Amino acid sequence: MAGKAGRSGPKAGNINASKNGTRLTRLTLGELPKTMRRQLQTARKYRRGLEALVDEAKGSVTVTDAHLIDEAAGAEVHASVCRWLLRTRLDKMTVSDVARCSEQVMKARAVRNRAVERLGLDAPPSNPWDIDVEQEETDD
Repeated sequence: MAGKAGRSGPKAGNINASKNGTRLTRLTLGELPKTMRRQLQTARKYRRGLEALVDEAKGSVTVTDAHLIDEAAGAEVHASVCRWLLRTRLDKMTVSDVARCSEQVMKARAVRNRAVERLGLDAPPSNPWDIDVEQEETDD
């Protein structure tokens, strides 16, 4: 074993060391050019926050959750790249390029929002004592 027991590895609460029950810990976002370093950092921060929310709400990140988080983070990268293009290259873009870029931002937001919705973070925690009244009525 490398290192000293209790002193090696990530600090307590560091989600980089979290496991989700499989060998998969985190999907990678891929690299962007150095000029877009801030966009990639923002997307990684968004991903870490989303992973922390899922971990807090569900107790762990499943493989399906990891893929939905990756989908949301990828959409966030896509939207931030389009926003960067609008911010830095607006004077060189045609009207149709601006419209297409704006449309891509909106589509990326929709993809991100659908992925986050499918994570089910807003769902109330299941209570084993709840009884489905409709199901009981049909059983009679």
